[in-house]
Amino acid sequence: MSPLPEPQPAPETALSRYVTTQDVADALRCSDDFVRELLADGVLPYLDIARRTGKGKHRPKIRIPAARVEAYLEANTKTAPRPVSA
Repeated sequence: MSPLPEPQPAPETALSRYVTTQDVADALRCSDDFVRELLADGVLPYLDIARRTGKGKHRPKIRIPAARVEAYLEANTKTAPRPVSA
């Protein structure tokens, strides 16, 4: 009996390149509200994919480009200063 082939990762699609506010909050270990503040302040771009109701109101369905989250993390990662040895 021949061995089973290794499972292949799912192909990346346009939708898999976007994450939810909760995905970002889980990755950063912060609140969903903090992520929404980043969006409101223009720190992270987003798509609102919600359907509009007849009265013009809607509950936003936010999707954030995963690459921009990665860029945010890289740009805001700090390294501790090296201690000065005497």
